[in-house]
Amino acid sequence: MKILKLIRFFTFAFLIFSAVYVSLLFIQGRPAIEGIEELQKLPKKKEVTLKVISNWDNNRVSVKIIQEGREIKIFEDSVMGGETPINLIIEPKKYGLKDGKAKVMVTIDAYILVRRSYTVDTFIDTIPPKIYLIASTPTVKQGSSGAVKTQTTDAERVVVMVGKKEYPLYKMDKNTFFGIFPVDVEEDPNTYIKIVAYDKVGNTASITLPTKIRRTRFKRYVVDITDDMIRRKILPLLGDEGEGLSPVDAFKKVNEEWRERDEKIISEIGKKSEPRKLWEGRFLQLKNSKVISYFGELRYYRYKGRIVSKSRHLGYDLASIKNAKVQAANNGVVVYVGDLGIYGNTIIIDHGLGVMSLYSHLGSMLVKEGEYVRKGQIIGTTDTTGLAFGDHLHFAIIVQGVEVTPLEWWDPKWLKNNIERIMNS
Repeated sequence: MKILKLIRFFTFAFLIFSAVYVSLLFIQGRPAIEGIEELQKLPKKKEVTLKVISNWDNNRVSVKIIQEGREIKIFEDSVMGGETPINLIIEPKKYGLKDGKAKVMVTIDAYILVRRSYTVDTFIDTIPPKIYLIASTPTVKQGSSGAVKTQTTDAERVVVMVGKKEYPLYKMDKNTFFGIFPVDVEEDPNTYIKIVAYDKVGNTASITLPTKIRRTRFKRYVVDITDDMIRRKILPLLGDEGEGLSPVDAFKKVNEEWRERDEKIISEIGKKSEPRKLWEGRFLQLKNSKVISYFGELRYYRYKGRIVSKSRHLGYDLASIKNAKVQAANNGVVVYVGDLGIYGNTIIIDHGLGVMSLYSHLGSMLVKEGEYVRKGQIIGTTDTTGLAFGDHLHFAIIVQGVEVTPLEWWDPKWLKNNIERIMNS
């Protein structure tokens, strides 16, 4: 009889416990950990952030690496509830781990029986790639372009860094990478340029290029803006956006806000290029044209005797006859056709390996996106669309999303010595 009572008591207690457990689990939910996929590849040193997501106020988290029967604990601690990050620095060699396959087990416990475990197959590789410089452009001016060719071992991705700015190199064969990189008009001449190689698990190696940056002197001048100019050009561009704005605010909106927006669009387009060379020889300048504005000019805008705005001109303005026929500067694929704010009707052509040409303030546009065009093919006509005060072509060269001087790309000698020689080394 007593045994039967004990059985009933324990059964009842178990049912109560189970009901409470299930209720709590239903209300609180099971804890979870995000970022586990970051553990699938472990290089020589890796910083990983796991995020604990739990409604329980106390959670015990452990991280173990298992290899050839050995179990190595690399983290164990209590973590508060909510969304809590766990920052790990994993250095496999410190734990005596070998290069090759392993498993990572991550466990989170929230009180009794509330547990979740994750097991990840990982690959350890602690040997970084090697880089050998083949050739690079010796000197690059501010607002110009350079090239580099390198050979690597075990590199999955190679980039050139101009200061903190990163530009990808293109794979030419299994171990050889080539790329053209821009130097911004305002880049500090003391900035170092280096190559960084990444292998498939994230190990890195780098070398500093001997390439030097030379300072360039750009023209500066003042442009007077008038009420008539704002009424005839700025307000029609703004449309409803210009309602209630003063003449100065209307001009600043177009010259600063629109310019920043439009240049971001150009930059994003310029980052997605064919991984092969499409151009042949030097680039063409608009036929029978006169240069009316140069690359890099710093313009200060004056209204009623006061400087109210400024801008950097990132192309060449070329004037010919009214509605002059515009040729494709070189072979390539059309990647943009449309209205581009201050640039008006615009066409952008991708010439491969990160190099593009831009044609703005057009009237007619005679090509469509995705179309392959040949050097010298008529693609449109000049006009005054966008922020243009007279019929002309704004022509720009974009390298890896950054506008650089077209002057060099029109010059066959510069192109041969600074780009093609490096490519063919």
